[in-house]
Amino acid sequence: MKKIAREFRMYGSRLLSTKYGNGLGDLSRFLNFIESNDVIYKFIQENNKESYDIEEICRNRGWRNKYPLPIEKNKEIAFIYQLLKYG
Repeated sequence: MKKIAREFRMYGSRLLSTKYGNGLGDLSRFLNFIESNDVIYKFIQENNKESYDIEEICRNRGWRNKYPLPIEKNKEIAFIYQLLKYG
């Protein structure tokens, strides 16, 4: 679990600090890591029950506005995962 957590933080940190032009590659690496890790992917799938119209949410969001994260933890997980997949 420590190794998984360390790798998750590494890929997540890389994505959060990505440079312009490297974003899609870093996003792909992060998604590949979480989707190829049985523990993490199972956890996401167990919580990914709510469906969001991410395209519409992105279209209506102002340039400097933050995304409206759901309050419930399972809905937040679903929203963020769907947002990452949309990216």
